[in-house]
Amino acid sequence: MPTTRAAAVATTPSFAVPAKPSFAVPRRPSFATPAKPSTTGRPPVASTPHAGFFAGEAALSNGVYYLRLPNGNPFGYYSYLPDPNYIYHFDAGYEYAIDANDGQGGVYLYDFASSHWWYTSRSFPFPYVYDFTLNALLYYYPDPAYAGDHYTSTPRYFYNFGTNQIITLPEGPPAAGTAQNVYVGDFDPNANGGPSHIFEFPGSAHGAVTPSRTIVTTYNTEKLDFLLRPDGWFFAGGMLFAPNSTQLGGAGAVARDKNNGHLYLAANSQITEYSADASQVLRRIPLTDPFIRTQAMAVDSSGNVFVGDSGTHEIDVYPPGATTPSRHLGNVQGSRIYYPYALAFDSHDNLFDADDGTVYMFTPGSNGASASGGAGCSTGLAVSLAIDEKDDIYVGCQGYPGGPGPSITVVPGAGQNARQSTLDLTGVVKYPTSIAIGP
Repeated sequence: MPTTRAAAVATTPSFAVPAKPSFAVPRRPSFATPAKPSTTGRPPVASTPHAGFFAGEAALSNGVYYLRLPNGNPFGYYSYLPDPNYIYHFDAGYEYAIDANDGQGGVYLYDFASSHWWYTSRSFPFPYVYDFTLNALLYYYPDPAYAGDHYTSTPRYFYNFGTNQIITLPEGPPAAGTAQNVYVGDFDPNANGGPSHIFEFPGSAHGAVTPSRTIVTTYNTEKLDFLLRPDGWFFAGGMLFAPNSTQLGGAGAVARDKNNGHLYLAANSQITEYSADASQVLRRIPLTDPFIRTQAMAVDSSGNVFVGDSGTHEIDVYPPGATTPSRHLGNVQGSRIYYPYALAFDSHDNLFDADDGTVYMFTPGSNGASASGGAGCSTGLAVSLAIDEKDDIYVGCQGYPGGPGPSITVVPGAGQNARQSTLDLTGVVKYPTSIAIGP
């Protein structure tokens, strides 16, 4: 079972430190890691009542159950899958529980989001869990971003009694089968101050494409950048917009830390770090050399913030909590970085940089000497990029005047150009200034 890193200490929720229970270290589960059920989305509930898995759970109608924890906080609504050893939890979407019937009244849990095995006793279900991957006894904090009433929302806070720290565990990929649409920000250089748009295309689209939805933006600028959280909310200009929004606005580069959900905006000569729900400003990082372009920022799996600086022709790296960069990426195949239009990480922490028309790749820890990784454009210069949960790379290409129009080239993560596909944006998008992949 792969080990998933616990994130750095998160912003401390406003809860008292729990009392450590008298909890004997349980034995590791002797059974194999379960196969993830194929159920996607909110599953059909069984009509046959279940005998009850947890003390205190209430059976509602049509096979739906509800559990309130001993400390008064609700665990939420869930339903048993056809295999009674599995529980589908509506909030998590891809988290399941297994009862090992170990004779101790205990419950073993496998969390598909973090690839961790957990254990808890029926005498205090869920507030206290033992994490076999971390070898730590944890207390499950509510998530303050959701008013303290969801135990399986992201980020998920835990108190580690061994280190006396509050930690978070990473989120997992979207549930199997989740439709991943392609969103493209359009900059029209001839609009004379009029709005540009964001176009939504189905994830299965290829060739000549027609948008399935258009979102009006309030900024006609190449500095428009936006991203999508896993729940479909847009983040742009320091604000969140609902999935069904018909209009959004804001300028500056944006990024998201997948470990704790924190959001970042680079604009107005500073980087601002926000809470996962964008309701709190957690940190401000002053920029001594303001960007010429503020459209290049990404966060790696360790929480380091990478910022493209077109003024110094570098990519600056800010460690978690830092307000000054610890290192700079500057050498690109024998020449310097020029205009980092967009930055994105794949699941292996390779950094991709759409830089003044060319896509470069930096391996983890490298300060230079990058390779393209097989991503690039055959019809014009690369001006934007995004990477989905499968490590497929989406490169926005500006096209040529009087020649091929703008497009998006999709390259598998391994850089196998033979399998790449293209979305032809001719007649729809003027200039693909930004890309986001999401629901």
